[in-house]
Amino acid sequence: MSFDSLVVQADKNGGSASMVVGFNFLSQSRKHCLPSKQSSPPVSQPQSNTTFSQPQLGMIHSQRAAPMNPLHELEWANRCFNEAKEYKKNAEESERKKRISQKQWSLSGAQIIPIQNIQLDSFIPYIKSHCIANTAYYLSGLTGLNALGIMYAILASVSIATWGRINIKLTDTWSEPAVDMIIQVSSAGTKKSSLTKHLRAPFNLFCSEANEMFEELSKNAKEKKRLASKATGSRSRKIIEAALKECATMEQKDELDFLQRAIDEAAQFNCNLAQSVEITPPVQILVDKCTSFQLAAALSEQGECQGCITAEGNMIASRMLCSPEDAYLFLRGHTQEPYVYENARKKINLAHPALPMINLVQPVVASKLYANEFLNENGVTARFVPYFHQGSILAPYGFNMGDGLAAYNSKIKSLLHLYHTQDKNAPRYEVGVTPDALELVKNFEKHIRYNEIPIMPEAAAPCMLKAHGQAVRFAWDIHAWNTDQPHLHPINAEEIQTAITLVRASFSHIKYAYSPLGLAAYSVARKILESLGNVTDFWEQNKLIADGIDSTTLQQRIGCKSKEVNNALRLLETYNYLAVYDDATNNLKVALHPNFYDCVN
Repeated sequence: MSFDSLVVQADKNGGSASMVVGFNFLSQSRKHCLPSKQSSPPVSQPQSNTTFSQPQLGMIHSQRAAPMNPLHELEWANRCFNEAKEYKKNAEESERKKRISQKQWSLSGAQIIPIQNIQLDSFIPYIKSHCIANTAYYLSGLTGLNALGIMYAILASVSIATWGRINIKLTDTWSEPAVDMIIQVSSAGTKKSSLTKHLRAPFNLFCSEANEMFEELSKNAKEKKRLASKATGSRSRKIIEAALKECATMEQKDELDFLQRAIDEAAQFNCNLAQSVEITPPVQILVDKCTSFQLAAALSEQGECQGCITAEGNMIASRMLCSPEDAYLFLRGHTQEPYVYENARKKINLAHPALPMINLVQPVVASKLYANEFLNENGVTARFVPYFHQGSILAPYGFNMGDGLAAYNSKIKSLLHLYHTQDKNAPRYEVGVTPDALELVKNFEKHIRYNEIPIMPEAAAPCMLKAHGQAVRFAWDIHAWNTDQPHLHPINAEEIQTAITLVRASFSHIKYAYSPLGLAAYSVARKILESLGNVTDFWEQNKLIADGIDSTTLQQRIGCKSKEVNNALRLLETYNYLAVYDDATNNLKVALHPNFYDCVN
């Protein structure tokens, strides 16, 4: 029997060699034992089907004529089993180290690529709507952020200004609400707050002008309400007293009917008078952070629309990642389907809620958003157009940057005067598209299904399936910018084509947001580099490069889960920081580039 067979059979019996080794075999094998480490041949193939050599060692046992003790023989057999198993383990580990060394040797010929160099679309494609592009490049020069991302933000600002009152009808069964949801990612220290300040300026100015006389009007309304309440109380008492006197001689049934009519008359009068002096809340266009009840109440009071322009992603970080109920409200805010909020205090019915928003966030917030399985499964993340800022790019020759911000402020103000209302029952407008524009949208949808989705991560499919609809929404924003009375004219083919070009430029950002080796892996990869970079002792650095490290150790060092660390290691491998050796276990082996610490430090 070979030692491999001995190991296998004994392993099946819980390590009891006595169950598989007979007395005759033990007697014949007494003169044999395992080879020493010095005499072990080099291992080049896995040892699973190989019989170990068993050289003669004459000094272990002397020949005896006396009867053998079975207990001694079993002890010797068990020792052989343990030695064989240990030998096999050491041989396989030696071969594994040899293969890892080969991967590191191959890696040494490659140059480490700095992981900061992420290649995503950042140029504004050629479009005929130069005025919007002028504003985008102007703000890019002020903030240092990408002009393409700023252009998406400008279009979303137009969506806020049209106040959720536009529905774009393409066919009898297909329409798109003019509501944009944008998420833009930029690291700490970039001028996200500066951009939001410029984007919010015309909205804040409109609110200030609308609420200029609010305090005085509010005081007046409160006094009217106090007097109305006093008057209705006095009038009600008089009516009821008169009714009691008049029905004193009536039968009980007639008396009850007479009093009921008097009470109904008084109640109806009180309601009508109270409505005539109702206090209108101050105009509010932008909301940053609130509870579900506060948001639903604000929507009800402000014409069923609230915009959001925030530099820290307060709405996403505080609400969407915490409560499924909030996520459903956000979802309805994009589709404008009816939503009912109900708690112990109040029930709020929203017929067409709209939540156009621009969220500028740090990578950690975006990572949590796109890693949230509930939001992904319910299509919430698919509604956001992602963009990852990578630094400023100079405007091409020919762009007039002088009055870019003035044009933006003027356009937003005019759209607010045209569409803003606090009346949730205000009429909504239906805008059509020209036949050639509709054909462009349909062709774009087919292109996405057959050419783009197959090369995207599986998780990105829901977002990609909505990309042609997002192009229609962007087309409305461009149409509203270019037209004085946009709801009176259909969207044309040129505006649709411009929007398609802009949406196509976002595909690389969508892929990065949803890819296992994209946003989430990048964040963890930075933690791995920072953790290993903290090893500053020269001897320890050389030891890590010589011996490598494993994924379990890295998980413990940075406090992340196995899947996250493994994806981050695969990402770092593509940038030549390290090589990953998969030995079919949960613990990946990692060989560092010989110049790893020269690049990290």
